[in-house]
Amino acid sequence: MITEGITDITPREAGYNPGTINILDNYFNDLIDRKKIQAAGYLMARHGKIFVHKYMGRLRYDKQDTKFLPGSLRKIASITKMYTATAIMQLVEQGKVYLEQPAANFINEFDTSLHRGITVWHLLTHTAGLKADPGYFLEPYPLWRDIKDMDDLIHFALEGPAQSKPGVTWSYSTIGFVLLGEIISRVTGMPYDEYVDRMVVQPLGMEDTHFRIPGEKVDRVCITCEEEVKQFEWRQEGKDLFLAGGGLTSTLPDQFKMGQMFLNKGTYNNVRILGRKTVEAMTRNQFDDKTTAFCWGLNLNPIEYGAGVSISIGGLMSRFVINHEGYGRCALFADPEEDFVVMFTVPTAIHWAPEIVENPRYIIWSGLE
Repeated sequence: MITEGITDITPREAGYNPGTINILDNYFNDLIDRKKIQAAGYLMARHGKIFVHKYMGRLRYDKQDTKFLPGSLRKIASITKMYTATAIMQLVEQGKVYLEQPAANFINEFDTSLHRGITVWHLLTHTAGLKADPGYFLEPYPLWRDIKDMDDLIHFALEGPAQSKPGVTWSYSTIGFVLLGEIISRVTGMPYDEYVDRMVVQPLGMEDTHFRIPGEKVDRVCITCEEEVKQFEWRQEGKDLFLAGGGLTSTLPDQFKMGQMFLNKGTYNNVRILGRKTVEAMTRNQFDDKTTAFCWGLNLNPIEYGAGVSISIGGLMSRFVINHEGYGRCALFADPEEDFVVMFTVPTAIHWAPEIVENPRYIIWSGLE
């Protein structure tokens, strides 16, 4: 059963083939039937107008009668990094941070011969040479450990040999973004999550985007397994140290506002979040042709990447598409060439199944007329 959310225009009015929507619905429903995913939701908008908005499947893995519906909340995982990047760039616009500034100016532990050259820009572009995410190098047994508090996290991030010299190699590092969150906190004197909520989430008019879910909304949260129950409880108790790298929970209509803000060059609903030149800088390639990336075995040489956002993904998509994927099996895309914003989420307990995140975007872009 498919439930439709609010839309502004029809697919035909948006210049989109309605037949492609039927293909996508059937594709997601087949994944649900084959138990590849528990649920699916997707939203598409063109020229700032939503033209398709659908949900299917179950809200909870342990409750057969619950439905994934408009208003259901789902973790967005690493899409949170777009919010962290936005917050850092706001501080740049305020003159409180500059991109080439050494991280050691804010976090004393960086003041070593090994880490003194790491800048805010290196953290923002995943080129600091710090620990990549577990499994990034396809290692079967990543060397991570339990972390007690932020001081311990900083020590853990900097301990051991560097994976590369700063600025040489792109190694996707959530812990680098956690350190950006700590810089935000130290510069503003506010907890990272409070600053992002006040300066990014609320100005965008996001009513259902939270680091910690209000009690009256807990029953709307999508959960796929017992492990997620524990993660959710941990975050609700305020114990999650990785908020800046992946701590937000949200809805598709709220995420549309973030994507449209980037297409609008920093504004949404007449509220300016970032300056036009800031967005242009964030969404252009930051690297020369010598920056490489192992990237889970893809061996990108060179890699193209923006400041805190991905900009190049290939396939049927336009040359540069502002985007970010979240490990919670979700993605946000903003295509400037087509004035096209897409979000989809496919909640599942399966750790990796490429057909649930790769195939949908091919189907989606094939429908543009």
